Amino acid sequence: MLVQAIEQQTPRLRLVSADEFEKMARLGIFGHEERLELVDGAIIEMSPQGPLHAALVRLVTKILTAAFAQFEVFTDRPVSLEERSQPSPDVCVVRGELKDYLERHPRPEDLLLVVEVADSSLGFDLGAKAAAYARAGVPTYWVLDVQGRTLHVHEEARSDGTWQSIRVLSGLDNTGLPHITVNDLTMP
Repeated sequence: MLVQAIEQQTPRLRLVSADEFEKMARLGIFGHEERLELVDGAIIEMSPQGPLHAALVRLVTKILTAAFAQFEVFTDRPVSLEERSQPSPDVCVVRGELKDYLERHPRPEDLLLVVEVADSSLGFDLGAKAAAYARAGVPTYWVLDVQGRTLHVHEEARSDGTWQSIRVLSGLDNTGLPHITVNDLTMP
């Protein structure tokens, strides 16, 4: 009896660039109702927004719009990070004016703050997304944990995809913005 060793190989993924991702979208390869984003070359299907998630995104947007009156605050808009990453954060605060973003997405140097509201996506938002934002040099990244009613504040990005400072705040803890606590962001 002849026994052959079968070599196990992990299948290789075909990763796409942000340019390829945008071209596929323009060509109609994705459905209009699909909520997709590109992280590290992988096309990620985003979870549908439930009522609480949508309400918290709106609340955070209102609070940040008031706190950053001299900047633009975008909701669910793609940002161009690296060649293979174009996530769509729930909320982001950017330098400049709306007219600056008519022909391009915000880039890392435009971003002041990126916020993800995490209901079912906490692990991904604290893992792969946090690393992508850090590698791109985003200065501040917040993850609002809906279930835990906590705010993960990432600051001082490192090029290796880690953060110098990560704080987990809750309740009356101040977010680092004047007069804004975690409770203000999570609703009663």
